[in-house]
Amino acid sequence: MVFLLVSNDEFASLYLLALAALAKVVQDKEKLAKLAEATEPSEVREILDSLPLRMKAKMTVEEVMKWPEVVLDPEHTLQKVSYALEESRIDCAFVVDDKGILIGEINDLDLLRITAADVFSGEHERILLTKDAMQRKVPSLSPDHSVAEAAMQMVDQRRNRLPVVDGEGKLLGEVVWNDLIGKMLTK
Repeated sequence: MVFLLVSNDEFASLYLLALAALAKVVQDKEKLAKLAEATEPSEVREILDSLPLRMKAKMTVEEVMKWPEVVLDPEHTLQKVSYALEESRIDCAFVVDDKGILIGEINDLDLLRITAADVFSGEHERILLTKDAMQRKVPSLSPDHSVAEAAMQMVDQRRNRLPVVDGEGKLLGEVVWNDLIGKMLTK
């Protein structure tokens, strides 16, 4: 079977949900057989409408977010950052100020960039801090974004996790791509 998905800009963010629905059809032998036997577009729509993923488009980020494994202080040393990322087996952590406001993120490539530059400059004896290496512009989500919007933002920005913040920028949690896909695909 070959599927063609066509959408305008208004519904482009829902294409991941449509793909997830099609993946569910392919996994369900009974629905796949019915789809193969369908002769009218209305029959195809009826089969797809019977899938539980239809309602998942209304699920919000707040329903799938969790607290990040690692949240860093801007004054942490890069050695502490490196250890925290390695121990938690993640490649990125968010940085918050003393009020919990998201002020940046740091990933393993930031660590490599800043430490390599420091070593090559010959000034590697100074203590480097999170604030010296972090990225200050961090794309984020609000808790009321839909999971479809979150998925599209992750795809568009090629990110596997995004922070969730309130209206003042306070970190509320994060959305990780595999949790998001898992929620979108559950019955």
